[in-house]
Amino acid sequence: MRRLTHASCAVLTVLALSPIDCAAMADAAAAATRFMPTRPRPMIRRFVQHAACAALALCQLLPPAHANPSDEAAAAAQALANSYRAGAPFDHQVPVQPLVDNGRVAPAALALLAQALATGTTHSRQAIVRLLERAALAADRPPPDRLAIVRDRAVIRVLVTAGFVHDDTAASEAARVLLERCLPADLAAFHPIYLASLRQSKPAHVGIAARAKTPGALRHVERIARQPYWRDRPDVLDGLRIARAALGNRQLEDGLIRATAEAARHAPPAPPNRFYDVGDARDGTVLPARLDELGRVGTRRSLAVVCRSLRSPLKTYVADVSEHSVRRAAARALLYNYPDRRLLDSPSGVDEWREVERFCTRQLGVVFSGPTPDLAPPLPYPHH
Repeated sequence: MRRLTHASCAVLTVLALSPIDCAAMADAAAAATRFMPTRPRPMIRRFVQHAACAALALCQLLPPAHANPSDEAAAAAQALANSYRAGAPFDHQVPVQPLVDNGRVAPAALALLAQALATGTTHSRQAIVRLLERAALAADRPPPDRLAIVRDRAVIRVLVTAGFVHDDTAASEAARVLLERCLPADLAAFHPIYLASLRQSKPAHVGIAARAKTPGALRHVERIARQPYWRDRPDVLDGLRIARAALGNRQLEDGLIRATAEAARHAPPAPPNRFYDVGDARDGTVLPARLDELGRVGTRRSLAVVCRSLRSPLKTYVADVSEHSVRRAAARALLYNYPDRRLLDSPSGVDEWREVERFCTRQLGVVFSGPTPDLAPPLPYPHH
Protein backbone atom coordinates (compact mmCIF):
# COMPACT_ATOMS: atom_id res chain seq x y z
CA MET A 1 0.00 0.00 0.00
CA ARG A 2 2.94 2.31 0.72
CA ARG A 3 4.05 1.85 -2.88
CA LEU A 4 0.60 2.81 -4.10
CA THR A 5 0.78 5.96 -1.96
CA HIS A 6 4.14 6.88 -3.51
CA ALA A 7 2.68 6.27 -6.97
CA SER A 8 -0.31 8.49 -6.18
CA CYS A 9 1.95 11.29 -5.00
CA ALA A 10 4.02 11.11 -8.20
CA VAL A 11 0.92 11.88 -10.26
CA LEU A 12 -0.90 14.23 -7.89
CA THR A 13 2.18 16.40 -7.41
CA VAL A 14 2.12 17.30 -11.10
CA LEU A 15 -1.53 18.30 -10.88
CA ALA A 16 -0.44 21.18 -8.66
CA LEU A 17 1.81 22.63 -11.38
CA SER A 18 0.68 25.92 -12.88
CA PRO A 19 0.35 26.18 -15.81
CA ILE A 20 -0.38 22.54 -16.65
CA ASP A 21 2.72 20.80 -17.99
CA CYS A 22 1.46 17.84 -20.01
CA ALA A 23 4.90 16.36 -20.54
CA ALA A 24 5.55 16.36 -16.81
CA MET A 25 2.10 14.93 -16.20
CA ALA A 26 2.72 12.03 -18.56
CA ASP A 27 6.15 11.50 -17.01
CA ALA A 28 4.56 11.32 -13.58
CA ALA A 29 2.19 8.61 -14.73
CA ALA A 30 5.16 6.70 -16.09
CA ALA A 31 7.19 7.32 -12.92
CA ALA A 32 4.48 5.66 -10.90
CA THR A 33 5.51 2.34 -12.35
CA ARG A 34 8.92 2.55 -10.67
CA PHE A 35 7.28 2.10 -7.29
CA MET A 36 5.32 -0.94 -8.33
CA PRO A 37 6.09 -4.51 -7.24
CA THR A 38 7.44 -6.98 -9.80
CA ARG A 39 3.97 -8.53 -9.98
CA PRO A 40 1.59 -5.67 -9.29
CA ARG A 41 -1.80 -6.33 -7.79
CA PRO A 42 -4.81 -5.70 -10.04
CA MET A 43 -5.73 -2.56 -8.07
CA ILE A 44 -2.28 -1.06 -8.58
CA ARG A 45 -2.28 -2.04 -12.27
CA ARG A 46 -5.59 -0.27 -12.75
CA PHE A 47 -4.28 2.80 -10.96
CA VAL A 48 -1.26 3.11 -13.27
CA GLN A 49 -3.44 2.64 -16.33
CA HIS A 50 -5.87 5.31 -15.14
CA ALA A 51 -2.99 7.65 -14.31
CA ALA A 52 -1.60 7.36 -17.83
CA CYS A 53 -5.04 7.90 -19.35
CA ALA A 54 -5.64 10.94 -17.13
CA ALA A 55 -2.36 12.49 -18.23
CA LEU A 56 -3.20 11.99 -21.90
CA ALA A 57 -6.76 13.24 -21.52
CA LEU A 58 -5.67 16.44 -19.76
CA CYS A 59 -3.07 16.99 -22.47
CA GLN A 60 -5.94 17.16 -24.94
CA LEU A 61 -8.18 19.42 -22.87
CA LEU A 62 -5.76 21.93 -21.34
CA PRO A 63 -3.18 24.23 -22.98
CA PRO A 64 0.35 22.92 -22.44
CA ALA A 65 3.09 24.97 -20.84
CA HIS A 66 5.50 24.01 -23.61
CA ALA A 67 4.10 23.92 -27.15
CA ASN A 68 6.48 21.28 -28.47
CA PRO A 69 4.38 18.55 -30.09
CA SER A 70 7.36 16.24 -30.39
CA ASP A 71 8.07 16.38 -26.65
CA GLU A 72 4.41 15.96 -25.76
CA ALA A 73 4.02 12.96 -28.09
CA ALA A 74 7.19 11.32 -26.78
CA ALA A 75 6.08 11.81 -23.17
CA ALA A 76 2.65 10.34 -23.92
CA ALA A 77 4.20 7.35 -25.71
CA GLN A 78 6.65 6.73 -22.86
CA ALA A 79 3.88 6.86 -20.27
CA LEU A 80 1.81 4.30 -22.13
CA ALA A 81 4.76 2.02 -22.88
CA ASN A 82 5.76 2.02 -19.21
CA SER A 83 2.23 1.27 -18.08
CA TYR A 84 1.96 -1.70 -20.46
CA ARG A 85 5.33 -3.02 -19.34
CA ALA A 86 4.05 -2.82 -15.75
CA GLY A 87 1.10 -5.02 -16.72
CA ALA A 88 -1.67 -2.51 -17.39
CA PRO A 89 -4.23 -3.88 -19.89
CA PHE A 90 -4.80 -2.17 -23.21
CA ASP A 91 -7.73 0.24 -23.05
CA HIS A 92 -9.50 0.87 -26.35
CA GLN A 93 -10.67 4.22 -24.99
CA VAL A 94 -7.18 5.57 -24.28
CA PRO A 95 -6.71 8.93 -26.08
CA VAL A 96 -4.32 8.60 -29.02
CA GLN A 97 -4.43 12.13 -30.41
CA PRO A 98 -1.38 13.18 -28.32
CA LEU A 99 0.59 10.64 -30.38
CA VAL A 100 -0.54 12.09 -33.73
CA ASP A 101 1.18 15.00 -35.44
CA ASN A 102 0.25 16.40 -38.84
CA GLY A 103 -1.47 13.32 -40.23
CA ARG A 104 1.02 10.76 -38.97
CA VAL A 105 2.20 9.16 -35.76
CA ALA A 106 4.74 11.61 -34.34
CA PRO A 107 8.25 10.34 -35.14
CA ALA A 108 9.47 10.83 -31.57
CA ALA A 109 6.56 8.82 -30.20
CA LEU A 110 6.98 6.16 -32.87
CA ALA A 111 10.66 5.73 -32.08
CA LEU A 112 9.89 5.13 -28.39
CA LEU A 113 7.08 2.71 -29.17
CA ALA A 114 9.24 0.84 -31.69
CA GLN A 115 11.92 0.31 -29.05
CA ALA A 116 9.33 -0.83 -26.51
CA LEU A 117 7.82 -3.19 -29.09
CA ALA A 118 11.21 -4.74 -29.84
CA THR A 119 12.21 -5.24 -26.19
CA GLY A 120 8.98 -5.66 -24.25
CA THR A 121 7.10 -8.59 -22.82
CA THR A 122 4.50 -10.40 -24.89
CA HIS A 123 1.76 -8.55 -23.03
CA SER A 124 3.30 -5.10 -23.55
CA ARG A 125 4.14 -5.90 -27.18
CA GLN A 126 0.57 -6.86 -27.96
CA ALA A 127 -0.73 -3.69 -26.30
CA ILE A 128 1.71 -1.52 -28.26
CA VAL A 129 0.67 -3.12 -31.57
CA ARG A 130 -2.95 -2.24 -30.78
CA LEU A 131 -1.93 1.26 -29.74
CA LEU A 132 -0.06 1.77 -33.02
CA GLU A 133 -3.09 0.55 -34.94
CA ARG A 134 -5.38 3.01 -33.19
CA ALA A 135 -2.94 5.90 -33.56
CA ALA A 136 -2.38 5.23 -37.27
CA LEU A 137 -6.13 5.01 -37.89
CA ALA A 138 -6.63 8.30 -36.03
CA ALA A 139 -3.90 9.91 -38.14
CA ASP A 140 -5.57 8.92 -41.41
CA ARG A 141 -7.90 11.50 -42.92
CA PRO A 142 -9.74 9.71 -45.75
CA PRO A 143 -12.39 11.36 -47.96
CA PRO A 144 -16.05 10.52 -47.26
CA ASP A 145 -16.09 7.55 -49.64
CA ARG A 146 -13.08 5.89 -48.01
CA LEU A 147 -12.38 4.20 -44.67
CA ALA A 148 -9.52 4.99 -42.33
CA ILE A 149 -6.68 2.48 -42.64
CA VAL A 150 -3.04 2.24 -41.59
CA ARG A 151 -1.36 4.27 -44.34
CA ASP A 152 1.64 5.60 -42.39
CA ARG A 153 4.54 3.62 -43.85
CA ALA A 154 6.72 4.45 -40.87
CA VAL A 155 4.20 2.60 -38.68
CA ILE A 156 4.04 -0.26 -41.18
CA ARG A 157 7.83 -0.59 -41.07
CA VAL A 158 7.77 -0.81 -37.26
CA LEU A 159 5.08 -3.51 -37.36
CA VAL A 160 6.93 -5.46 -40.08
CA THR A 161 10.21 -5.38 -38.15
CA ALA A 162 9.82 -4.91 -34.38
CA GLY A 163 6.44 -6.61 -34.47
CA PHE A 164 8.07 -9.90 -35.47
CA VAL A 165 11.14 -10.05 -33.23
CA HIS A 166 9.43 -12.86 -31.30
CA ASP A 167 7.08 -15.63 -32.42
CA ASP A 168 4.29 -14.74 -30.01
CA THR A 169 0.72 -13.44 -29.92
CA ALA A 170 2.03 -9.92 -30.47
CA ALA A 171 3.50 -11.02 -33.81
CA SER A 172 0.13 -12.54 -34.72
CA GLU A 173 -1.52 -9.24 -33.80
CA ALA A 174 0.96 -7.32 -35.97
CA ALA A 175 0.21 -9.67 -38.87
CA ARG A 176 -3.53 -9.07 -38.40
CA VAL A 177 -3.08 -5.30 -38.61
CA LEU A 178 -0.86 -5.56 -41.68
CA LEU A 179 -3.22 -7.93 -43.49
CA GLU A 180 -6.51 -6.26 -42.59
CA ARG A 181 -5.66 -2.56 -42.24
CA CYS A 182 -3.07 -1.90 -44.97
CA LEU A 183 -3.16 -1.57 -48.73
CA PRO A 184 -1.12 -4.13 -50.68
CA ALA A 185 0.72 -1.24 -52.36
CA ASP A 186 1.90 0.05 -48.98
CA LEU A 187 2.99 -3.42 -47.88
CA ALA A 188 4.92 -3.76 -51.15
CA ALA A 189 7.30 -1.01 -50.02
CA PHE A 190 9.04 -3.57 -47.79
CA HIS A 191 9.70 -6.44 -50.21
CA PRO A 192 13.37 -6.78 -49.11
CA ILE A 193 12.35 -7.40 -45.49
CA TYR A 194 9.98 -10.20 -46.46
CA LEU A 195 12.52 -11.81 -48.76
CA ALA A 196 15.23 -11.72 -46.09
CA SER A 197 12.90 -13.51 -43.70
CA LEU A 198 11.80 -16.08 -46.28
CA ARG A 199 15.40 -16.86 -47.24
CA GLN A 200 15.90 -17.99 -43.65
CA SER A 201 12.86 -20.29 -44.00
CA LYS A 202 10.88 -18.29 -41.47
CA PRO A 203 7.13 -18.43 -42.15
CA ALA A 204 6.24 -15.29 -40.17
CA HIS A 205 6.09 -12.98 -43.21
CA VAL A 206 4.61 -15.49 -45.66
CA GLY A 207 1.08 -14.09 -45.58
CA ILE A 208 2.27 -10.50 -45.82
CA ALA A 209 4.60 -11.27 -48.73
CA ALA A 210 1.67 -12.99 -50.45
CA ARG A 211 -0.58 -9.99 -49.96
CA ALA A 212 2.13 -7.65 -51.21
CA LYS A 213 2.82 -9.99 -54.18
CA THR A 214 6.55 -9.88 -53.42
CA PRO A 215 8.59 -10.74 -56.56
CA GLY A 216 10.81 -13.78 -56.07
CA ALA A 217 9.01 -14.92 -52.93
CA LEU A 218 7.29 -17.97 -54.44
CA ARG A 219 10.36 -20.23 -54.57
CA HIS A 220 11.12 -19.54 -50.91
CA VAL A 221 7.54 -20.22 -49.86
CA GLU A 222 7.51 -23.43 -51.91
CA ARG A 223 10.64 -24.55 -50.06
CA ILE A 224 9.12 -23.71 -46.67
CA ALA A 225 5.96 -25.65 -47.58
CA ARG A 226 8.05 -28.79 -48.24
CA GLN A 227 9.57 -28.80 -44.77
CA PRO A 228 8.36 -31.83 -42.76
CA TYR A 229 7.98 -29.66 -39.68
CA TRP A 230 4.62 -28.37 -40.94
CA ARG A 231 3.02 -31.76 -41.63
CA ASP A 232 1.23 -31.71 -38.29
CA ARG A 233 0.23 -28.05 -38.62
CA PRO A 234 -2.75 -27.95 -40.99
CA ASP A 235 -3.36 -24.29 -40.16
CA VAL A 236 0.14 -23.37 -41.34
CA LEU A 237 -0.14 -25.60 -44.41
CA ASP A 238 -3.42 -23.90 -45.34
CA GLY A 239 -1.80 -20.49 -45.10
CA LEU A 240 1.14 -21.67 -47.19
CA ARG A 241 -1.22 -23.07 -49.82
CA ILE A 242 -3.05 -19.74 -50.13
CA ALA A 243 0.26 -17.85 -50.21
CA ARG A 244 1.66 -20.05 -52.96
CA ALA A 245 -1.44 -19.46 -55.08
CA ALA A 246 -1.24 -15.72 -54.40
CA LEU A 247 2.42 -15.60 -55.43
CA GLY A 248 1.93 -17.33 -58.75
CA ASN A 249 1.36 -21.08 -58.32
CA ARG A 250 -1.26 -21.34 -61.04
CA GLN A 251 -2.05 -24.99 -60.34
CA LEU A 252 -3.06 -24.23 -56.76
CA GLU A 253 -5.06 -21.19 -57.82
CA ASP A 254 -6.89 -23.30 -60.42
CA GLY A 255 -7.77 -25.79 -57.67
CA LEU A 256 -9.16 -23.07 -55.42
CA ILE A 257 -11.27 -21.63 -58.25
CA ARG A 258 -12.62 -25.10 -59.10
CA ALA A 259 -13.46 -25.73 -55.43
CA THR A 260 -15.45 -22.49 -55.37
CA ALA A 261 -17.36 -23.39 -58.53
CA GLU A 262 -18.12 -26.89 -57.22
CA ALA A 263 -19.32 -25.52 -53.88
CA ALA A 264 -21.86 -23.41 -55.75
CA ARG A 265 -22.79 -26.09 -58.30
CA HIS A 266 -23.30 -28.90 -55.79
CA ALA A 267 -24.95 -26.92 -53.01
CA PRO A 268 -27.46 -29.17 -51.18
CA PRO A 269 -31.15 -28.30 -50.70
CA ALA A 270 -31.82 -25.50 -48.25
CA PRO A 271 -33.06 -26.69 -44.85
CA PRO A 272 -36.80 -26.29 -44.23
CA ASN A 273 -38.15 -23.70 -41.82
CA ARG A 274 -41.52 -22.87 -40.29
CA PHE A 275 -41.70 -19.35 -41.76
CA TYR A 276 -41.98 -20.05 -45.46
CA ASP A 277 -41.57 -22.74 -48.09
CA VAL A 278 -37.94 -22.70 -49.27
CA GLY A 279 -38.97 -24.44 -52.50
CA ASP A 280 -35.95 -25.36 -54.62
CA ALA A 281 -33.52 -23.01 -52.81
CA ARG A 282 -30.07 -24.46 -52.12
CA ASP A 283 -27.75 -24.18 -49.15
CA GLY A 284 -24.56 -22.24 -49.90
CA THR A 285 -23.15 -22.41 -46.38
CA VAL A 286 -19.76 -23.76 -47.53
CA LEU A 287 -19.32 -21.08 -50.21
CA PRO A 288 -18.18 -18.14 -47.98
CA ALA A 289 -15.09 -20.09 -46.92
CA ARG A 290 -14.19 -20.68 -50.56
CA LEU A 291 -14.72 -16.98 -51.39
CA ASP A 292 -12.58 -16.02 -48.41
CA GLU A 293 -9.73 -18.16 -49.79
CA LEU A 294 -9.96 -16.49 -53.18
CA GLY A 295 -9.99 -13.10 -51.48
CA ARG A 296 -6.77 -13.99 -49.68
CA VAL A 297 -5.23 -15.12 -52.98
CA GLY A 298 -6.06 -11.64 -54.26
CA THR A 299 -5.05 -12.01 -57.91
CA ARG A 300 -7.17 -10.35 -60.59
CA ARG A 301 -8.27 -13.79 -61.76
CA SER A 302 -9.41 -14.93 -58.32
CA LEU A 303 -11.08 -11.63 -57.51
CA ALA A 304 -13.00 -11.79 -60.78
CA VAL A 305 -14.52 -15.07 -59.55
CA VAL A 306 -15.41 -13.35 -56.30
CA CYS A 307 -17.08 -10.54 -58.21
CA ARG A 308 -19.23 -12.95 -60.20
CA SER A 309 -20.54 -14.34 -56.91
CA LEU A 310 -22.20 -10.97 -56.33
CA ARG A 311 -25.09 -12.33 -58.42
CA SER A 312 -25.33 -15.66 -56.55
CA PRO A 313 -28.83 -16.64 -55.33
CA LEU A 314 -27.37 -18.89 -52.62
CA LYS A 315 -27.71 -18.23 -48.91
CA THR A 316 -25.94 -19.46 -45.83
CA TYR A 317 -27.95 -20.95 -42.99
CA VAL A 318 -27.04 -20.94 -39.30
CA ALA A 319 -29.22 -23.41 -37.44
CA ASP A 320 -31.75 -21.71 -35.17
CA VAL A 321 -30.20 -18.31 -35.90
CA SER A 322 -30.51 -16.75 -39.36
CA GLU A 323 -29.91 -16.87 -43.09
CA HIS A 324 -27.65 -14.57 -45.09
CA SER A 325 -26.90 -14.10 -48.77
CA VAL A 326 -23.47 -15.31 -49.88
CA ARG A 327 -23.18 -11.99 -51.71
CA ARG A 328 -22.13 -10.51 -48.36
CA ALA A 329 -19.22 -12.96 -48.21
CA ALA A 330 -18.17 -11.82 -51.69
CA ALA A 331 -18.17 -8.19 -50.54
CA ARG A 332 -16.03 -9.10 -47.51
CA ALA A 333 -13.51 -10.89 -49.73
CA LEU A 334 -13.24 -7.77 -51.89
CA LEU A 335 -12.91 -5.54 -48.83
CA TYR A 336 -9.89 -7.58 -47.71
CA ASN A 337 -8.11 -6.46 -50.88
CA TYR A 338 -9.45 -2.90 -50.88
CA PRO A 339 -9.73 -2.15 -47.14
CA ASP A 340 -10.28 1.60 -47.59
CA ARG A 341 -13.32 1.30 -49.91
CA ARG A 342 -16.37 2.23 -47.88
CA LEU A 343 -18.83 0.86 -50.45
CA LEU A 344 -17.51 -2.68 -49.83
CA ASP A 345 -18.14 -2.46 -46.10
CA SER A 346 -21.60 -3.98 -45.52
CA PRO A 347 -23.45 -2.64 -48.57
CA SER A 348 -27.23 -2.52 -48.27
CA GLY A 349 -29.96 -1.74 -50.75
CA VAL A 350 -29.95 -2.39 -54.46
CA ASP A 351 -28.24 0.95 -55.24
CA GLU A 352 -25.22 0.13 -53.08
CA TRP A 353 -24.95 -3.38 -54.52
CA ARG A 354 -25.08 -1.86 -57.99
CA GLU A 355 -22.13 0.36 -57.01
CA VAL A 356 -20.19 -2.70 -55.85
CA GLU A 357 -20.76 -4.30 -59.26
CA ARG A 358 -19.58 -1.14 -60.99
CA PHE A 359 -16.48 -1.21 -58.81
CA CYS A 360 -15.77 -4.75 -60.04
CA THR A 361 -16.17 -3.57 -63.62
CA ARG A 362 -13.81 -0.63 -63.16
CA GLN A 363 -11.14 -2.44 -61.15
CA LEU A 364 -11.26 -5.97 -62.52
CA GLY A 365 -13.04 -5.79 -65.86
CA VAL A 366 -15.97 -8.00 -64.78
CA VAL A 367 -19.09 -7.35 -66.84
CA PHE A 368 -22.57 -8.01 -65.47
CA SER A 369 -25.63 -8.46 -67.67
CA GLY A 370 -29.16 -7.51 -66.65
CA PRO A 371 -30.27 -5.51 -63.61
CA THR A 372 -28.70 -5.91 -60.19
CA PRO A 373 -30.92 -8.23 -58.15
CA ASP A 374 -32.30 -6.96 -54.87
CA LEU A 375 -31.00 -8.48 -51.66
CA ALA A 376 -33.26 -9.64 -48.87
CA PRO A 377 -32.12 -8.57 -45.37
CA PRO A 378 -30.79 -11.18 -42.93
CA LEU A 379 -33.70 -13.22 -41.62
CA PRO A 380 -34.08 -14.88 -38.21
CA TYR A 381 -34.43 -18.54 -39.04
CA PRO A 382 -35.46 -20.98 -36.30
CA HIS A 383 -35.22 -24.55 -37.54
CA HIS A 384 -37.34 -27.58 -36.67
